Amino acid sequence: MTRFVIGFMLIMPWSVAVAQYQALAMPVLYEKAPQEAQNAPTPIVKEEVEEVDEKAKYQAYARKQAKANGVSERWIIFAIDVESGYSWNPKVKSTARYTFSDPKRGIVKGELEKSRGLCQIHEPDNPGISKETTEDPYWCIDFMIKETKNGNYDFRWKNTYKKYRIKYPL
Repeated sequence: MTRFVIGFMLIMPWSVAVAQYQALAMPVLYEKAPQEAQNAPTPIVKEEVEEVDEKAKYQAYARKQAKANGVSERWIIFAIDVESGYSWNPKVKSTARYTFSDPKRGIVKGELEKSRGLCQIHEPDNPGISKETTEDPYWCIDFMIKETKNGNYDFRWKNTYKKYRIKYPL
């Protein structure tokens, strides 16, 4: 005796309905490749591996320096995550746009913010800091730790600090 299931206005045998349900319920992890390609080794993308290693290296350095300087590791990791867009890319540039103009500082409403590096150092507010310096990840981490230790974290990284306080209230 064959059982039938009514679903989506169709009548189908029970075994077909179960197979379709299982196909929908299981995530597709890969698509079947042609037979000759199935045995080929998967190429390793060197850049991705190095990026992961670099991120881990920078995070370890940040944790070590924060601990050595009596600064919250959680704050430093959180702030760099947010400021770098979670990439920990030392050459990352801001994607935010200015909402005001300040001709004395070279800020024009609508232009991209002039911030770069792991800690998003804002060029108009730090004219003595070079582009090369802001893109040095170790310098940025040390700078953020120094500024945090001096109590300037809520000024320099105001929006990130607000997000941090929402996630980690006092």
